[in-house]
Amino acid sequence: MGEAPNLETISTLEKAVIEEILRCEPHPALSAQWKEAKVRKREFYPHAVFTFFLVSNASGAPRGIKSHTLGGYTFARLKGRQALAAFTLHTDHHGKLSHLAAFMDDDSSWPSRLPDFEVFSVKRPNSGGLSPSTSPLVTAGPE
Repeated sequence: MGEAPNLETISTLEKAVIEEILRCEPHPALSAQWKEAKVRKREFYPHAVFTFFLVSNASGAPRGIKSHTLGGYTFARLKGRQALAAFTLHTDHHGKLSHLAAFMDDDSSWPSRLPDFEVFSVKRPNSGGLSPSTSPLVTAGPE
C-alpha cells in the first residue's frame, strides 16, 4: 500500500495567483478542482518553485483541455526584489490541475521567504502585445 502524501497548506501567494489566473481564463471544471485542491508536494530549485496538487476524481475535468498551460501573464511584485515573479498553471493529460510553476522573470533566485507581495495580470489585446489588466491588484503581507 502506498504512503499517504504529506499535504501542505496552500500559501497566500499561491491562492492569489491561481485565483487571478482562473479569473482571467475561466474554466468551471478547473475552478471546481481548485476549490478542493490540496498541496501534494513542492519542489524548490534555485530559480523556481513547483507546487504540485492533489485533486479528487469527483471534481471532473474540463472538456477539450489536456496537458494545458494557463497563465504566462500573471505576475507578483515581491517587496525588496527588482524582478517580477511569474507564474503558469498546468493541467495533466487528463485535464486535472497538476502544478503551479513560479519563477523570477530575470532568472534571479526564488526567495527563501516570501515578503509582502502584489499580484497582477496583463492581458493580450488583439494586437498581440501586452497591456495592463483592469483588474484590481491583490496584495498581502509576508508568509
